[in-house]
Amino acid sequence: VDVNSPFGCRVQIVSAAGAQLRAQTPLRLELQAGASSGVLAGLVSRGGTESDGMFSEAVFAGLSIDCPGAGYVLTATAVNNEAVVPCTCEPFDVTGTLCFAEGIPATDVSDAFSTTVEVVDYQRQRVPKAQGRVAVHLLDHEVGSATPQ
Repeated sequence: VDVNSPFGCRVQIVSAAGAQLRAQTPLRLELQAGASSGVLAGLVSRGGTESDGMFSEAVFAGLSIDCPGAGYVLTATAVNNEAVVPCTCEPFDVTGTLCFAEGIPATDVSDAFSTTVEVVDYQRQRVPKAQGRVAVHLLDHEVGSATPQ
């Protein structure tokens, strides 16, 4: 999943034996971020869509998470109905793209310079919550050879 990029998921209501059930209680998604501080956005609570208000699954579309990180988990719970056991998905990562925030100035080989690297989302918008260390490798005049900074 890319940071701030829309994604979706489907949650089915099933018995312990795996048989699909119908319920009238709405389902809610919650994000467990682990060490990351991402926030789940979008419609995170869904109710019945059939005429009788009963349903056997809920489809959540247009969700997004605003911070890159590893090990995110979504938990689906029934609203005000403890008889429906919560479930979780497999852990997943939210990624961003590194981008130079400004051009690198032309310099002599021995001159020091500085630049800023940012994390951007799929629309190339800066992700302000992204933090961490970045390793930069500088290429010399031969294509493909790299010298670590």
